[in-house]
Amino acid sequence: MKKLLLVALICASLSTFAQRHIPGTSGLEISAGFLDRFKFEKTDKAGYFGSIALSKFNQKGNYWKYGYTQTLRYYRPDPDLKLVNVQQYVGDLSYFGEIFSNKGSDVYFNLGGGASVGYEQINNGVRTVAPGISLTQDNKFLYGALIGLDTEFYLTDRFVLLAKATQRWYPSSDVSKFNFNAGIGVKFILITR
Repeated sequence: MKKLLLVALICASLSTFAQRHIPGTSGLEISAGFLDRFKFEKTDKAGYFGSIALSKFNQKGNYWKYGYTQTLRYYRPDPDLKLVNVQQYVGDLSYFGEIFSNKGSDVYFNLGGGASVGYEQINNGVRTVAPGISLTQDNKFLYGALIGLDTEFYLTDRFVLLAKATQRWYPSSDVSKFNFNAGIGVKFILITR
């Protein structure tokens, strides 16, 4: 009887830990990558991003994601002027659904969309870029939408590698209405149910 109970407990615990996208669990993710032109050096319309997000899985294995993203990109307002930096501080609320997973539930492709709000700061708030030359673009409140693809590679039940691509649209931006970013990251699955 004791052996049967022990085998039942082991099987139950293994089946619980082998599942992914379990309703009620959460994930904490950290990611970074490139914007638009995907170059390491400072160049027009290129830059970097970093983000942190919390995801919460629902009954269908899909998830809500609450995130914060900070970007640093460069642009040249005029061919004769130096590069100007643009920083964006953005909060996101999005919903992602699984579009494909492999048989062993080791790889998931998730497609999602959502809304963004934040702030855009141009040239660290300094309008003058050269003697007698001022920027016409202003620091702005940002709002917009996003669509993204998150690919998850489960190394263990609690540790996930991410590859992600996101297209953002900010109609209120004076610098760039569309921002595409792609990068990599990690996700830590938190058992909260």
